[in-house]
Amino acid sequence: MEKYRLVAATIVVRDFEDSKKFLLVRKPRVRYAWQFPQGGRENGETFLVTAARELREECGEKLQVKFLTLSEIGEYQYDFPKNFSKFDDDLAGAQVHFFRAVWIGGEVDVDGKEIVAHRWVTKTELHELVEESYWDVVREWI
Repeated sequence: MEKYRLVAATIVVRDFEDSKKFLLVRKPRVRYAWQFPQGGRENGETFLVTAARELREECGEKLQVKFLTLSEIGEYQYDFPKNFSKFDDDLAGAQVHFFRAVWIGGEVDVDGKEIVAHRWVTKTELHELVEESYWDVVREWI
């Protein structure tokens, strides 16, 4: 049986004057670079705790959000591409559990290493930036 890395992600929505926008972060790679803030679950964590920790690690301490539910809004499982650099060769892919949050205040502060950029994007811009397979899954949750 194949093993999948357990991951939690946060879809953060923010109201701007002209529209709702979503927080995307960029990994330092060419493909699969733009995504919602996410990361691997550590032993003993719930997926919600993982989502909150990863959001803080990837976007900084100043960003303030409120999670809208205590349970996930959906799940996405995928296999890593053949040439994908992974930290555990036994893993076939990742299983991502998504949560939804609203922006309350503060600014995003990425570390420039694990996350090299961030953007607040409209639904249309989100579709243009993420991989089509990612979009096919997340579009129903935004």
